Amino acid sequence: MQRIGPYYEYNDIEMFIKKYKINKLPEECPMCHNSIQPKIVSVYEYGENKYYTYNILQVAFICTSLKCRELFIAYYRKESYPIGSIIGYELYKSAPSKHRTIDFNDIIDNISKKFSEIYNEAHIAEMLNLNQICGPGYRKALEYLVKDYAIYKNPDRESDIKDPKKLLSHCIREYIEDVRIKELANRAAWIGNDETHYSKLWVDKDINDLKNLMKVTLNWIENDVITKKYLESMPKK
Repeated sequence: MQRIGPYYEYNDIEMFIKKYKINKLPEECPMCHNSIQPKIVSVYEYGENKYYTYNILQVAFICTSLKCRELFIAYYRKESYPIGSIIGYELYKSAPSKHRTIDFNDIIDNISKKFSEIYNEAHIAEMLNLNQICGPGYRKALEYLVKDYAIYKNPDRESDIKDPKKLLSHCIREYIEDVRIKELANRAAWIGNDETHYSKLWVDKDINDLKNLMKVTLNWIENDVITKKYLESMPKK
């Protein structure tokens, strides 16, 4: 990218006689998430008016993907003083957006549909920078995963596992037999609990650690289910 004075090779937009310079066009549609070369529909200025220019530029685009064709707005912020009649703006966000959900495989969905739903709600909250509520959401998803897995392994104990008084830690201790899953789930629960409490116990850990532990726990659960399937379907002969 070529640097020209205070700018980075801006693209021209000419609307209603007035000319603008922007640093780039959106490279991805926020609705379908495909790589595109969007078409400009309109331009609107707002915000502080200084030197006959506004500090925010909204540019309406249409997605060029034939499967989408949605309208969206790219927001540009003025990054320098005007030079003649040319004003420099830099892209900082696009809206509205449809957040990609995370797909879990059939093994996890069959064990706990609710886990997938709650996890994705927490994921969307995180993508929206709602950092104070996504952690408790991931913690709730973990509880559904562990308890539904415990029910899967112990269907005759479903009523006890679903007892509102049954703490997640007790459920892990009593119903998760695999030592590796037990230890990982415990640590995920510890970090998850920190996300719901006033003071953190594990101050050097955050939701990224929680998600990593949940990911490994998911892998162990999947491996356990697959192992059980083949051991039962292929007994020794």
